[in-house]
Amino acid sequence: MTTPFEQLYLKLLRLNAVLATAESCTGGLIAKWITDISGSSQVFWGSVVCYDNSAKIELAQVSPEILNTHGAVSEPVALALAQGVLKKIPWKPSQAFRISLSTTGIAGPTGATPDKPVGQAWIAVGIEKLNQVPDFHTRLLQSPYAADRQKNREYFAHSALLLLNELI
Repeated sequence: MTTPFEQLYLKLLRLNAVLATAESCTGGLIAKWITDISGSSQVFWGSVVCYDNSAKIELAQVSPEILNTHGAVSEPVALALAQGVLKKIPWKPSQAFRISLSTTGIAGPTGATPDKPVGQAWIAVGIEKLNQVPDFHTRLLQSPYAADRQKNREYFAHSALLLLNELI
């Protein structure tokens, strides 16, 4: 039986797709899980771990205005992260799709605000078919693991990969 990560890998292979991630709250966990699969270099371009807001700006091209207006844990920032990293993936001759996946959230146990509790995250997926306008999807998550930082990070990463699996 294959894992959800192996299923994703096989789908990406069949689609001739390349994936890149922009991870904040998951800190590279998605990239780790994907690269645990032998042969993943065929479908995985790379990851940007952009934890600090300045890294989001420099590495994933998120505008400071979006961060200042909405805060790092927001749908517009998740979307901007996915858009920014998608633009970085070079097109290859045999490639049919470029795909991006982003995460931004509050893993805890600190960092909560009244409107953004611990365990909240936004994820975004960008899918671009050759010579077409990219399509983006976002989802708000609320982890059931309260202030357990590691479980929250795993929940966010797993949920992001499940969403990507659903969309492709």
